[in-house]
Amino acid sequence: MQWKFRSCHLFLICLLTAAPTLAQQKSGKIVTLHVQFLDEAGNRLTSIQPEEIQVLEGGVLQEDFQVIGPETPFDVGLLLDVSPSAHQNVDAIRRDTHAFFEALPFQTEALILTFDQEVYVDCDWTTDRKKVEEAIFEIGLHKPGNKSKIFDALDLTLDLKYVERGPRHALILFSDGMEIGSKLSEKKAVEQVRKAGIVTFTIQYDSRPYYRRLYGAGRHDPRTSTEPPGSGGRNVGGVYVGSGRNERDFAEYKVQTKYKNATKRMKALGEAGRGDYFLMVNWSDLPDIYGRILDQVQGVFTIRYIPQQKPDRRFHSVRIATSRPDVTVRQITKGYWAY
Repeated sequence: MQWKFRSCHLFLICLLTAAPTLAQQKSGKIVTLHVQFLDEAGNRLTSIQPEEIQVLEGGVLQEDFQVIGPETPFDVGLLLDVSPSAHQNVDAIRRDTHAFFEALPFQTEALILTFDQEVYVDCDWTTDRKKVEEAIFEIGLHKPGNKSKIFDALDLTLDLKYVERGPRHALILFSDGMEIGSKLSEKKAVEQVRKAGIVTFTIQYDSRPYYRRLYGAGRHDPRTSTEPPGSGGRNVGGVYVGSGRNERDFAEYKVQTKYKNATKRMKALGEAGRGDYFLMVNWSDLPDIYGRILDQVQGVFTIRYIPQQKPDRRFHSVRIATSRPDVTVRQITKGYWAY
């Protein structure tokens, strides 16, 4: 798989220098956590003193940490599935994605990539809103490839587009989760997301109607709870399906099984990225989901420290607290994977 560039020129972006002193003080991988501090009315604070923050890992107070405030941009990348299952809804994708990026603060750097059997760099990291807009409205203009290489796309994106960048970046993976054709295994893809330490949100769209047509299941109403004639007899999500004499029956079973596995896959990737998983039942749900992600990447403080424990490939919970009265803490990331 290779990069394919569209719309934007490649930009050379300097590494954010918010936390070099921490790395210089002692060796070890730096843990990055994102958090919001809210007042009594639920409004996000724009300033707080480091001495008002407590960082506790396993109940142990961390004395040496660094705080980066909301004045430092929190940049967002989108990795968008444009395989055939999404292509028929590309107009809605363009419209809602444009609204999402327009709602981000003006200084936010944006990255837009799409994938099917290849990964396309539609717009490399940039703050130029015109370039972002042009890239969005060119999404899906090409004929989609017949594969959906989710794992390979994630691997390339995290390894090449997020490497050596600053700590305040998020990735949104938009896909139905129907992996087709990647060389990278699911296990290694999940591990790659964990190792990257980039907060990753996953949005899963429901592609079952597309796959029902593809597998020839359109003659069978999937909403029925009555076992079709000739069924082998198995209930999947309230639908009787099976591999018996009824071909319609088998197709529905195949659709439901693939969708169930895709859901597990998208949830696992969201968990690995320490972000949220969102299920988009209807395409009209996308603006609301984008809005919920937007709420989590605005007014964010980033806290960084070097843990004392050796890497054990496990998830370590970290609690952020504050001594400031009448202020509550909303953790966007609740810990880290120790690699």
